[in-house]
Amino acid sequence: MLAAVGVLFIAAQLALILRLPVPSYLLWAIVGSMGAATVPSFTILAEYFSSEIAGQANAALNILHISEHSSCSTRLVLSSKSGVVRVGTIR
Repeated sequence: MLAAVGVLFIAAQLALILRLPVPSYLLWAIVGSMGAATVPSFTILAEYFSSEIAGQANAALNILHISEHSSCSTRLVLSSKSGVVRVGTIR
């Protein structure tokens, strides 16, 4: 399920960048919902970690979310400027 959500997020970003004939409000709703997905993570992590370290675990997860989003978005924007869209790693 997590992979499907990730694919949906990347597809929405690609559709925005490539200006595909899809309503932009739908694409931005998908992007926004992915950003809001970090909100319930504190509750979910509290079930797996003790109360003393639940905040630290949530902070680590949020850093992971933000870094992955920034990395993917930056790669897509930079590659779209060159005319070739590459989703893989930057070399």
